[in-house]
Amino acid sequence: MLVVLAVLAVVLSIVLEPASASLSLALNASCHTFVYRGSPGPLMSEFLAAKAAFHDESAVCFQQDVDLLRQSTAILYYPRHDAHAAKSCLLRGLPSAETYTGPVSAVDLVAFVNQRAHTHRLPDGQINPLASIARALESQLFTVPATTSSCKTVAAHDMTPELFEQFILRNEPLIIQRAAPELVNATEWSTQSLLERIGSRQVHVKVSPTGDFEGCEPLAWWEGANDTIPDFVLKNLESPDRVLVRPAAANMAFSSFVNRLTTALPSTTSYYLEYLSMATYVPELLTNAPQFPWATSSFLQLDVANLWFGDGKSVGKLHFDAYENLMTMVSGQKQFVLYDPSDNTRLYEGHIREVRGDKKGWVHERVV
Repeated sequence: MLVVLAVLAVVLSIVLEPASASLSLALNASCHTFVYRGSPGPLMSEFLAAKAAFHDESAVCFQQDVDLLRQSTAILYYPRHDAHAAKSCLLRGLPSAETYTGPVSAVDLVAFVNQRAHTHRLPDGQINPLASIARALESQLFTVPATTSSCKTVAAHDMTPELFEQFILRNEPLIIQRAAPELVNATEWSTQSLLERIGSRQVHVKVSPTGDFEGCEPLAWWEGANDTIPDFVLKNLESPDRVLVRPAAANMAFSSFVNRLTTALPSTTSYYLEYLSMATYVPELLTNAPQFPWATSSFLQLDVANLWFGDGKSVGKLHFDAYENLMTMVSGQKQFVLYDPSDNTRLYEGHIREVRGDKKGWVHERVV
């Protein structure tokens, strides 16, 4: 099975600063907290102006850690970290802080707070008119009808940027038929052509003895682990007796990878090429990759194009991605099982031990 995955995403870069033991203020765990640290100056004035815009937002807190002797100044963001936070931290002390790196401007600070605290304030404290649009979009998010078991289908020639945007904003999956007809029987994507073009190129391959990738297993199956996880973390794990198993990994020439797929004896072992950045590893293939103007002319931008290649044995377990995906089949078939994201009584994010296997059976363990 040969698969090309074009991933549409907007990547946000942030600067993280470890929680400082010298912070002299007690933070409200139920708040998104923004702390000014340092001596008085222009940044502090803009910080106080931004603070005024959120005076009646109960989930947003502003604090000042004024130190006349500190030469540097900074604004730190500490996310909400109580039991109702979107993500919890099992480590003691404060969560990691993000340092504001934008302009010294109350307007930019208000935008920064809105992004982190999911609020909709204008610099003068009024509610942004876009808030009503955002709430309307949230009320229109897609939920799976009880009588439906498959996704909607649209022919590629009927796709428009506006239609694509509607599905994205509703968070609704969509099957787009005949989106890349030029790939049908395209010699550029045949196994032989790929071997001739990139056969000697080193690629990163994942290996699983069963074909399952990123599945949960009993901790007891992983004997010999050096359990270095602190007790105060272990007691807060939802499933302390289970681990999330990541596949082993190996670097090899693309020709060696294909050889393992085509000449190996009957076995349950699966070799899988996944998330291979075409721009990094095989840039010459980008000229043959399909283009989707109705997607990239919308409000999203193309972030990365990845190549996936396997023998049909691979099974990816339940997970979610933080970006929009366009999956294009070149050859073979792939089955997707989708769950309604609004069914969060049975779909949830939690902490679990992670292990990564290799031929020796154990590499490392951590909590994710």
